Amino acid sequence: FFGTKFGTHFRATTARLATLGEFAPRVDLDDGGWRFGVLGPARVSARDQFDPALRGVSLNDALARYRELLATGSVVDYGPMLRDWLRANPEATADLVAVLRSGEFDQIARAGVFYALGAANTDEAREALIDMVESTGDATRNQIAAARALALVDQPTHEMVELLAEASGREGYHAIDRGSMALALGTFAARSEAHDPAVAAEARAEIRGWLEVPGEDPLDLGHALLAAGNAGHAELASSVAPYLGHDDPTIRRNAAHAMRKMSPQTAYPALEAGLRDEDRVVRTTALTSAASVAREHDRAPSQTLTTLAGQALGSESEAERGAAIGLLREAAKRGDAAADELLEASLREQLAGARDPRQLALLGQSVGGTWRP
Repeated sequence: FFGTKFGTHFRATTARLATLGEFAPRVDLDDGGWRFGVLGPARVSARDQFDPALRGVSLNDALARYRELLATGSVVDYGPMLRDWLRANPEATADLVAVLRSGEFDQIARAGVFYALGAANTDEAREALIDMVESTGDATRNQIAAARALALVDQPTHEMVELLAEASGREGYHAIDRGSMALALGTFAARSEAHDPAVAAEARAEIRGWLEVPGEDPLDLGHALLAAGNAGHAELASSVAPYLGHDDPTIRRNAAHAMRKMSPQTAYPALEAGLRDEDRVVRTTALTSAASVAREHDRAPSQTLTTLAGQALGSESEAERGAAIGLLREAAKRGDAAADELLEASLREQLAGARDPRQLALLGQSVGGTWRP
């Protein structure tokens, strides 16, 4: 065995027995050339990950299987199946897109096809999506869906940013359609951060420009705020925060909603203003956004937010009370004793008075397991 070669058809390894003497390597921890950790596996391109059995499967057979999976109602099955088929047969992408453009698919089936085109990460699928966004002959709903699917691409480009920014202000689009394109750019910015930070920064710069020099249509400003929320980057917070003081409550609500993915350092101070707003919907949105920030970053809300949420427990609005309980629950989970006391006091008040079943259920889920009346 020792000293002989063995292995597969492609590899051969020689094993030898050796006696190891003293081994005491010196590691200088101050040496910047050292890197500590576990070496991960070599990166494999997503486009190369598919079942080889899918190679050569015809479009008709793939769509027959796709429709079978659609009937089960499980998106985790039918979306990835078509994605992997596109990876295995990139040359058939144009044929699938032709069926898509023909209007053969219903809404659910269309969504799965666009997911597959975005997640396949092949050159052919990416070019097909870009072509649909650019094409003036495509149905608007296809253009919007293609724009959203571009956010799934692992290799975002500057050209994609320019295309989505152009589509967000395209003449002839209804304001709602322009808004859908703007939101797609925000999602694109968020997802691109992990693959190409420079492209993500360029997308955020487009959104920041919309906020700093808003257009004449107030709907476009609202869409810009929502796009900033989808992008969810702290550098946009300074452009969003001033709109929490806007005259239009709808704009203030959109600004509060846009804070939901920002960092605690930037979101909490701005949302404190939102919780003092005279408009109930703005306050409710600010409470919900603050809870999202706490949950996402595992950071307890500020004491000011906790106090304001406690005051909102007495609101006449069920939605505002529920949002306040949600924020206090996140604070209590992270060791905020004041939030815990507010929740327990509210629960006792409910038990002692006219009991609201919904609020009791929310409070019951929010107080600690050791609570006793």
